[in-house]
Amino acid sequence: MKTYVLLKRGSHNGALLANTYEESIILYDMPDHLKTKRDIFNHFVEQFSVEPYENEDGDLVEWKVVAVVDEYEPDAPIEAPNATELYSRHLSFKFRVSTEHVLDTFYLDYVWLHEGTIDDD
Repeated sequence: MKTYVLLKRGSHNGALLANTYEESIILYDMPDHLKTKRDIFNHFVEQFSVEPYENEDGDLVEWKVVAVVDEYEPDAPIEAPNATELYSRHLSFKFRVSTEHVLDTFYLDYVWLHEGTIDDD
């Protein structure tokens, strides 16, 4: 079981810019057949993105995984259900911003993979 740091974008009416993002740190036992960063990223998009829903203002809201910020092994074995969320925080902005802006602001030194990355190292 590994620890992953995911970044989700909360967009309204399909916009690529958003004023709310969520960082989520989870314990996850990745299926063995998923080997490449792209496969792992796509798996998280499928498993942790939320179907669009209408909010009280009539906007269509969608939470989508837009980056896997980091992946690492815990120091010691951890017994926990798969997909246990260890920590989350909302990152709110006064104006709508791009995913790249959020990554540049909060994760200057490293991003494992995000939706604009094509490298599969």
